[in-house]
Parts: sequence; C-alpha cells; structure tokens
Amino acid sequence: MATSMAALLGLAGCAQTIDTTAEGPKQESGLQRVVREMLASQAAGRLGSLHGTAVITGPIAVFMANGEVGLIPNSPELGAVLAKIHQRWIEGRRQPLPPQEFQRALLALVLQREAVKRLGGESLVRLAKTDEKGQYRFEQVPEGQWRLVGSMNSQVSALLWAAPVEVHPGALSETSLSDLNILLEARTEKTEVGPAP
Repeated sequence: MATSMAALLGLAGCAQTIDTTAEGPKQESGLQRVVREMLASQAAGRLGSLHGTAVITGPIAVFMANGEVGLIPNSPELGAVLAKIHQRWIEGRRQPLPPQEFQRALLALVLQREAVKRLGGESLVRLAKTDEKGQYRFEQVPEGQWRLVGSMNSQVSALLWAAPVEVHPGALSETSLSDLNILLEARTEKTEVGPAP
C-alpha cells in the first residue's frame, strides 16, 4: 500500500512547484493554476450557483436524505487519478470493488481538498446539506471546473461520487448525483464512509 499511497500523494497533492530547468522559471501545477484562477474569479465576482439531487433511481428511489455533499476544485491531476479508479470499476462490470478501492478514491479527494487549502483556497472548499429529498444547493461559486462529491452506504455496499461540474458566472448549473455518474461502488466490509471531503 505504501507505493499506492506515494502515487496518490504525488498526483492528488500537486501543491508543489516544478522546476523546468536547473536555473529556469518554475511552472505551475494544474492545481495551482486552477486555484489561482478560481480565487481571481471569486475576487472579481464571476460567480454562479449549483443545485441538484442526490438519488439512486430504480424500482424504488433512494434519496441521500439529510446527508452532505462537497464541492472541491477539479484539476487534471485529480481527474487522471479518479479516471483510473473508475475504470477498474467499469472493467469489473460495475460490481462492488474491495473496500480498499473506496479508501483509495476517498484519499485522493481528501488530498485534493487539503492541497487546495495549502494553496490559500480554503474558501473554495464547500459543503452543503441535503434535504429529505436529497436536494442541495451551492451559492456564490466561482466560475470553473469542480468536483461534486458525495457518498451513500448500505449494509452491503458504499457508493462514491466525484462528478465533474462546470460553473458559469451568473448561471445556475444543475448536476445531480445519480446512478448515471457514480465513481465507484465498493463492499462495505471494514469500510467506514465519512462525510464528503
């Protein structure tokens, strides 16, 4: 697990600058650029709103009632990590993965959240409560690319979402967490599902 942890720390926590040459200028990481641009949008008042519903449909709809969803800045590095995790779930024909896969994905999201804070973007990490029908709303969100994060668990499995969302200034974006955009499902044996990062 040490190798996997190091890989995630390197990809999801990309808060360090990279020297392009021994004496040359430093290049921003993808996350540094995203945070810088979102903070500039926030300062300039280029804000939008986001709302939606967290629900699993089927013969009986199951809402994420009185839960919590999070909104964190997206970056190319985080997108690459989550795409690999999601691909493993798809290749397994959407059958529940081992609990460690859930923890790996959650770790990537937590590391992203912490890296954003280290870069001065604490105001960019958002949480919202869902109502009894799983509805949530985020106001005054800087324009840009985000990840809408949530989880639901049962006695059998845990679901994790990290849906990409784009917020436009002056607009109300609608993105729901549903069967259509689940990141992964994992068995709940030894899996503790915490609040959204």
